Amino acid sequence: MPNSLEVENEDIDGVYASAHYGYKNTLPISVSNNAKYSETWFESFDDPGSCEAFGPINIPSATGVAWESNEAAHTGDKSLFLAKNSNVQYNITIE
Repeated sequence: MPNSLEVENEDIDGVYASAHYGYKNTLPISVSNNAKYSETWFESFDDPGSCEAFGPINIPSATGVAWESNEAAHTGDKSLFLAKNSNVQYNITIE
């Protein structure tokens, strides 16, 4: 993360705001209000590993419940497909 990008600030009332940057740290890809940087997370299929704190999501393709595809995408090159009536959970550890 370049030293010149602000990732967290606190206003006079003690309310935090934070941002995650992507696309080679050129654009804010996630901006949160009332949350510290350590309390937020963002992942993008178009910019893998964009959340520098945790790295990219690894989706087990063998499950048949969730898979990454480039056949249909809304705003980028990829999307995440979930099987109908499926229950998918992704856990991350925040230290």
